[in-house]
Amino acid sequence: MDGHFQPEENVPYERHVFRQLTPTKEETADKFMVHLCKQAHHCNFGTTLEENLRDQLIEKLPDVELKKKVLEVDNITLEAAIGKV
Repeated sequence: MDGHFQPEENVPYERHVFRQLTPTKEETADKFMVHLCKQAHHCNFGTTLEENLRDQLIEKLPDVELKKKVLEVDNITLEAAIGKV
Protein backbone atom coordinates (compact mmCIF):
# COMPACT_ATOMS: atom_id res chain seq x y z
CA MET A 1 0.00 0.00 0.00
CA ASP A 2 2.92 2.36 0.61
CA GLY A 3 3.75 2.35 -3.09
CA HIS A 4 0.19 3.27 -3.91
CA PHE A 5 0.12 6.33 -1.65
CA GLN A 6 3.63 7.64 -2.26
CA PRO A 7 3.74 10.05 -5.18
CA GLU A 8 6.20 9.31 -7.95
CA GLU A 9 9.03 11.78 -8.25
CA ASN A 10 9.12 13.84 -11.42
CA VAL A 11 12.88 13.67 -12.10
CA PRO A 12 12.95 16.38 -14.81
CA TYR A 13 11.11 18.73 -12.46
CA GLU A 14 13.39 17.89 -9.52
CA ARG A 15 16.46 18.51 -11.69
CA HIS A 16 14.98 21.82 -12.82
CA VAL A 17 14.56 22.84 -9.18
CA PHE A 18 18.16 21.71 -8.52
CA ARG A 19 19.46 23.83 -11.42
CA GLN A 20 17.56 26.90 -10.19
CA LEU A 21 19.02 26.81 -6.67
CA THR A 22 21.28 29.74 -5.87
CA PRO A 23 22.89 30.69 -2.57
CA THR A 24 21.28 33.51 -0.64
CA LYS A 25 23.43 36.44 0.45
CA GLU A 26 23.71 35.13 4.00
CA GLU A 27 24.17 31.47 2.97
CA THR A 28 27.70 30.09 3.27
CA ALA A 29 29.12 27.71 0.68
CA ASP A 30 28.76 24.83 3.17
CA LYS A 31 25.08 25.60 3.77
CA PHE A 32 24.50 25.94 0.05
CA MET A 33 26.06 22.49 -0.47
CA VAL A 34 23.69 21.04 2.15
CA HIS A 35 20.79 22.64 0.27
CA LEU A 36 22.06 21.21 -3.04
CA CYS A 37 22.53 17.73 -1.54
CA LYS A 38 18.99 17.69 -0.17
CA GLN A 39 17.56 18.57 -3.57
CA ALA A 40 19.92 16.21 -5.42
CA HIS A 41 18.45 13.34 -3.40
CA HIS A 42 15.32 13.67 -5.58
CA CYS A 43 17.17 13.98 -8.90
CA ASN A 44 18.27 10.38 -9.50
CA PHE A 45 21.77 11.44 -10.63
CA GLY A 46 23.21 8.01 -9.83
CA THR A 47 26.93 7.82 -10.57
CA THR A 48 27.03 11.46 -11.74
CA LEU A 49 25.92 12.89 -8.39
CA GLU A 50 29.29 14.39 -7.44
CA GLU A 51 29.82 15.86 -10.90
CA ASN A 52 26.39 17.50 -10.84
CA LEU A 53 26.94 18.88 -7.34
CA ARG A 54 30.37 20.23 -8.33
CA ASP A 55 29.07 21.82 -11.52
CA GLN A 56 26.12 23.45 -9.77
CA LEU A 57 28.36 24.78 -6.99
CA ILE A 58 30.74 26.32 -9.52
CA GLU A 59 27.94 27.66 -11.72
CA LYS A 60 26.23 29.46 -8.86
CA LEU A 61 29.30 30.94 -7.15
CA PRO A 62 28.52 34.64 -6.82
CA ASP A 63 32.21 35.63 -6.54
CA VAL A 64 33.58 35.78 -10.10
CA GLU A 65 37.22 35.72 -8.96
CA LEU A 66 36.60 32.65 -6.81
CA LYS A 67 34.83 30.98 -9.74
CA LYS A 68 37.86 31.66 -11.96
CA LYS A 69 40.18 30.22 -9.29
CA VAL A 70 38.15 27.00 -9.10
CA LEU A 71 37.87 26.67 -12.88
CA GLU A 72 41.64 27.02 -13.35
CA VAL A 73 42.08 23.53 -11.88
CA ASP A 74 41.74 20.88 -14.58
CA ASN A 75 38.94 18.42 -13.84
CA ILE A 76 38.56 19.65 -10.26
CA THR A 77 36.77 17.25 -7.93
CA LEU A 78 33.81 18.18 -5.77
CA GLU A 79 35.95 17.86 -2.65
CA ALA A 80 38.66 20.13 -4.06
CA ALA A 81 36.09 22.69 -5.24
CA ILE A 82 34.52 22.78 -1.78
CA GLY A 83 37.97 23.25 -0.28
CA LYS A 84 38.55 26.35 -2.40
CA VAL A 85 35.25 28.07 -1.60
